[in-house]
Amino acid sequence: MKFCCDGFKGHFDVRHERGFLVFATRQSVGGVEEPSFHFGCRPVARDAIPRVREALKGHDGIGSIYLSGCAGMRFCPWCGTELRKFYRDTWRELVDQKISDEFGTAA
Repeated sequence: MKFCCDGFKGHFDVRHERGFLVFATRQSVGGVEEPSFHFGCRPVARDAIPRVREALKGHDGIGSIYLSGCAGMRFCPWCGTELRKFYRDTWRELVDQKISDEFGTAA
């Protein structure tokens, strides 16, 4: 697969690790399948999340703590490429159902 830049490729390659990541999801628009691109952050390793949640039980006074989050994006944050145009034929290779499920972006 050809990536728009090394930054995008590097952050896609580490999508199952702790840190910043990029990924695509499928969305249906008028019955047509289209891509949706996302930038995510996971500050805690996935396998550690249950232990962190357990450790925080009973500490209601500390407020909300999110162990992951994501936002949609239209352009590559590293090179500025318009993602839908660049990946128009290959975006399905960037879809990872586990990641979509984790970040709640599955269509």
